[in-house]
Amino acid sequence: MDEKFLKYELELMDDSTWLVVMPHSAMKGTGLIIQEVGDFFTQGSFMTEREGLESYQIVFMYEGEARLTYRNEEHLLVAGCVYFIDCREHYTVRSDGHFHANFVHFNYDKAAHYFEKFISINNNSPVLRLAAPCFVDQGIIQLLELFKNDVIDENSYRGVEIVISLMTHLLITVLPKKADRRIKESVEITLSYLRENFHKKITLDDLAQKTHTSKFHLRQLFCNAMGISPTEYLTRLRISKARELLRLTTNTVSQISEKTGFESTSYFIRLFRKYENMSPGEYRKKWISY
Repeated sequence: MDEKFLKYELELMDDSTWLVVMPHSAMKGTGLIIQEVGDFFTQGSFMTEREGLESYQIVFMYEGEARLTYRNEEHLLVAGCVYFIDCREHYTVRSDGHFHANFVHFNYDKAAHYFEKFISINNNSPVLRLAAPCFVDQGIIQLLELFKNDVIDENSYRGVEIVISLMTHLLITVLPKKADRRIKESVEITLSYLRENFHKKITLDDLAQKTHTSKFHLRQLFCNAMGISPTEYLTRLRISKARELLRLTTNTVSQISEKTGFESTSYFIRLFRKYENMSPGEYRKKWISY
């Protein structure tokens, strides 16, 4: 496709990030060029329409709604949706309200294999609904961290590794799953260990040792089974236990932080506010007032 077309109307909030990555010689040598990485917060009108771009795009939706039109099909994008498209083909993304999404644009001569395989297995759809944020959003966050400063050899190779991992994970996620007793056992052992030891310091290496598998493989198994990573599951479990202690005991916030395995009281308060939209103290007062 020789003709290129681009039209957009973006009302981005100040918290948004949009990085244009300058190709580095190390990146060029791999055959994979990362072009743009972004984290968009929109409020109001948002519209992108384009075709003919030598690029592939992977996007993860955190919250809000948007609509993707691709290959003459319209897809509703909501929290937990990820889409993977070939930007040489015509597409539009529209939203009239607030949404938060992060994305990466890249070009890779082998991306067509991953993309077409993903589409064909995923009911000819570029959109996949995940149960919760997992490998996609975390991978793009890592890319944002890598390329917010100068591009160097190490960042380039790491960035290439992350993008290939994103495509691979997406493909693995939609591949038909065979019943595998060992996979089920690995996840069950992990769940049991986390529930019994949430108050202790736990690393992915610890979990891998318990299940006799690699930490990367275990993380993917857990994500596929639970929709979230072991780390995210542990954090939610700790927050849940903290809520229980705030309601049922007179322990101080510092004591509860220690009892639920958080590394510091300040970190506990920050995470609690993230999940509950209020501080532990405010949560306790609200509960007592009921």
